[in-house]
Amino acid sequence: MPSTSIKKELQAEYQLDISFPPKKRFTPFTGTLTFDVVDSFPNKLEQLILATDFPTKRARFRITFPASRPCLSASATAKMGAGESPLEGLVRTDDGKDVTLDIKNLRVGGQHVVYWQW
Repeated sequence: MPSTSIKKELQAEYQLDISFPPKKRFTPFTGTLTFDVVDSFPNKLEQLILATDFPTKRARFRITFPASRPCLSASATAKMGAGESPLEGLVRTDDGKDVTLDIKNLRVGGQHVVYWQW
């Protein structure tokens, strides 16, 4: 990911501005966003947030952990306004190497958060 995509950096928090290929307004498109983050999550409890600002039919989180530091536990929540509710469907492999979450019909303006402890 180019450094020009980083719009805000506060201690260990980053806000990224991701642009997909230009399309006509209201035309559905499929996109894949993949990036590698190395040595950027130093704490025992961490999180990754997807904030949706356009209609999204499906989003998939897949977090892969190094063998030397596997995921011990994980959970997911949806935040909308002041409310927060747990999300179902999060899967952590027995060896703690991968955590995945599929979410359908994400609400615009919501945040979907995957928390993990390692």
